[in-house]
Amino acid sequence: MEVVGIVDVAPTLAVRALRDKGMPYDLYCAIPEKIADLEAVGILVSGTMDDMLKKVDIVLDATAAGIRKKNKGVY
Repeated sequence: MEVVGIVDVAPTLAVRALRDKGMPYDLYCAIPEKIADLEAVGILVSGTMDDMLKKVDIVLDATAAGIRKKNKGVY
């Protein structure tokens, strides 16, 4: 199994920590309108969640239950 990328919507502490380690994974943004927020703090965005979903066979969703249920229809 290979990690293709991570999806987030904001420069969270976890995303900033990855940035500080050289961002070992491609980062995708779940909400395209939020890409500028990530880039404003120096986080390179590889595309949208839809872009990432075109590259994967399996999704591991670690979001809160309400968001996970909403995302399930997208997957």
